[in-house]
Amino acid sequence: MIGLIYYLKIFLLKKGFLQSTFTLSLLIASLSSAYSLANSVAFKTESFSSYIPSSGLYMILNGSTPSESLFNPTFATLLRDSGLSQISLQRLFKAKIITSTCTFEVMVRAVDDVKAFLKHYNVNGSLASNILDANVGELLALRAGVKVGDSLILSLAGERIFKVNVSGVFRSLSQLDSEVIVSLALSEKVFGDGKVSVIEFYSENVRVLANVLPRGLRLLKVQATEPFLEGLSLQTSAFLQAWSTVACTLIAAAFYTVSSRLTMESGYEIGLLRALGARKRLIYFIMFAIILTLSLISSILGTALGVVVVQSISWTLSYAFPGMPLEPFLEPFQAIQITVLALSSSIASCTIYILRWRF
Repeated sequence: MIGLIYYLKIFLLKKGFLQSTFTLSLLIASLSSAYSLANSVAFKTESFSSYIPSSGLYMILNGSTPSESLFNPTFATLLRDSGLSQISLQRLFKAKIITSTCTFEVMVRAVDDVKAFLKHYNVNGSLASNILDANVGELLALRAGVKVGDSLILSLAGERIFKVNVSGVFRSLSQLDSEVIVSLALSEKVFGDGKVSVIEFYSENVRVLANVLPRGLRLLKVQATEPFLEGLSLQTSAFLQAWSTVACTLIAAAFYTVSSRLTMESGYEIGLLRALGARKRLIYFIMFAIILTLSLISSILGTALGVVVVQSISWTLSYAFPGMPLEPFLEPFQAIQITVLALSSSIASCTIYILRWRF
């Protein structure tokens, strides 16, 4: 056993072994980074689908976009009488947010029931409970540098200025993360005209309602996330399968090249082993052990390197471009899968060459 360890040490200390380990680690790192990025996309997709119902959400507006729409909400009574659920009256307007460090324009969304509107989202803090409370999207909170308990000053056209308290910061994984959510009562106090921009509601059948809408109002479907999420999942799976095939081919070819080169460059060491009385079977075993050791070390280093690199890039980008971090990660079974892939590729690629080599 001591002799075997000594023989292995002779080969493992070769300069070519370290170079081969580094090269193969980079190949395996590309595979582990792809898996970790795909996991992040799948996790974000699953989280997004759990926040908002994927079908049946409609809006009524007067105009081409919600920010341009404005009408009297008396039509909401007909909606309630029609048995529609989760009716939400909203008014959208732009305002300048003023903090101690910055001033910029934001979209303010006033809703009649803040608790019902944000119930599907993760909220850090509490939901707005009075006219002076506001909930801020996570992206906006990062950009403005505000947190729960801070105060926001909102300015309309440089004239009307009002102050609200940040009662909570929410995450929706949508455009809402860049908005300020306030009570519709605050909008009525500011404008005093009783008008809204959109009326949102849930329904499985709106054909009858579309025929009785007052002139000038439009009915639009807001979300249809199921086809999008299904397509995104299929694309992610197809990408992983294609990239795994390419990576497996590259790894197998690389291990074949490495085993060939190591064997060809080990003439002196092989001659030394034969001079020391090592049999051909022992030399075969040592060469297999070297390739498997190389494969195991490369797979461990490459897997760790791939995850660390993409996580570092994601962390850096989250500071350079404030927003939702990508948060790539690797499942334990995927790390095992990558290691098995490297080992099987190395065995399959080096077996033919080593057995054909005449020592």
